[in-house]
Amino acid sequence: PPSPTRAWKSRHGKMKFAPGAVKSEFVEYFLKGYARFGARGGLSGLLQRNATLTPLVESGKCSVNVEMSPQLSVDGIPATKGVVLALLDEFSTFAAVVADSKRRPGVSIAMDVRFDPHLETLVASGDTIAINSHILKTGQNVAFCRMEAVHLESGSLLASGTHTKFMPMPFPWDLVMHPTVQPYAVRFMDPMASPFGENGDTFDTSQPIDDCFRLRVDDSGETAPTIEALSKMCNPLGAVHGGALGSIAIGAAEWAAQSGTLSSINLQFCAAAKSTRGLLFSEVEELPVLGKKMDNLKTFRGMVKQGEGSKPRLCLDFAATVRTD
Repeated sequence: PPSPTRAWKSRHGKMKFAPGAVKSEFVEYFLKGYARFGARGGLSGLLQRNATLTPLVESGKCSVNVEMSPQLSVDGIPATKGVVLALLDEFSTFAAVVADSKRRPGVSIAMDVRFDPHLETLVASGDTIAINSHILKTGQNVAFCRMEAVHLESGSLLASGTHTKFMPMPFPWDLVMHPTVQPYAVRFMDPMASPFGENGDTFDTSQPIDDCFRLRVDDSGETAPTIEALSKMCNPLGAVHGGALGSIAIGAAEWAAQSGTLSSINLQFCAAAKSTRGLLFSEVEELPVLGKKMDNLKTFRGMVKQGEGSKPRLCLDFAATVRTD
């Protein structure tokens, strides 16, 4: 596949489409519009800025190369598990758009991801990660995707898993994106708008990403990690990006283990988090061992919530495994 452009050198880097990346001229046209929509604000635009959609022969598959620019690093680490999770979430959605006849991106229901425990040490700044996605099945209500992150230079598998999406969209989308109408409708529609407002077209995609993933831990060590919800953390629809929510769960599990690195995580998305609703906080507890005990593994379950008072909003439920060796 072609090497990605060093898009972070530009103030307004955007996603690239390699020649022949999409067989259908219309699907390519739609994906470019969808990418422009994402680039107008929030975490999606930041994740897409160094990305190149590469050619794939088989239908239902999507491959995106992402060059890990300095702006994608968190606390000096070129590729954290949280950022890789966000890339898997972002670009498996592109596969759903390609595979679905109505070009629906859907919303995430669940993600189940296994990581190389040493992922952070395997990727250097400037390396390329290939995000490969395969839609196993898409129907009226649900789409099932298999995905993986591969270090392009070495061929090492960094992460793999599945992504389940709830596909129904509002009636206007179904009407305009009906297969018999969409080739005409898309070409005559005004450019897609972003909920980030008039400043969306000038969103600075050279911004660093670390404040979307840097968690705050209480000095006493008794309170699980938290993070303030920012508009920068949102997807184009205005909800906090699933990858940002998942990174809180990753941080909470590793914090609870006290030492060690995350091996796998299962995420169940319960409700959208919003940048206007304030602090996102986590709750986590260690689970008892079932069956044969393994000294180097600990399992945890927890939740990510948002809001103050007696009834905070449950946004995410998770289960995680941490290697302690």
